[in-house]
Amino acid sequence: MSLQANLLRETPAASAEQASTRLQRLSDTSRRASRQMADVVWGLYTSALTLPELLAHMRDHAHEVLPPPAWPSILRWLPTSAPARPRLSPASTSTLSIKEALHNAVKHARHATLVSVRVFADGAGLGLRVQDDGQAPATAPGRAGGHGLRNMRQRAEALGGTLHAAASPAGFALKVSLPLP
Repeated sequence: MSLQANLLRETPAASAEQASTRLQRLSDTSRRASRQMADVVWGLYTSALTLPELLAHMRDHAHEVLPPPAWPSILRWLPTSAPARPRLSPASTSTLSIKEALHNAVKHARHATLVSVRVFADGAGLGLRVQDDGQAPATAPGRAGGHGLRNMRQRAEALGGTLHAAASPAGFALKVSLPLP
């Protein structure tokens, strides 16, 4: 942000449009940095969160990344018998998994009109399901996939959990199951 601000101050813009573009870029960068800092601070206190607080944080993030006019999302939060205070690792893993799944839906699900998020008791653990009704993009030749699903799977498995993800003509679905104490 500092570099962008210095560039604005020291380099005259060729036009009002160029100046506006630079200011917008600085504003976007500032907003992103603020969100990231809020996530870092939030992450420091996840061990003290109650389940409703954890779900509220996930819901806020979903509403932030899914633009309402383009994606009329259905968000279902159905914790039935999960512990009131999930341990730090499941709380962090569930939050990161939902964030990554929503990011993937926004980035990859073409023509999606629905994103459904469910948080539920899954046996003695916590279940997360994110599903969209979009079409998966064709894989570009020679282009490797990202690391999102692999990272989510590794985080779930590190806690003794599982991640299942599958595309179908009806969309893409991801389910994470995490054990709880």
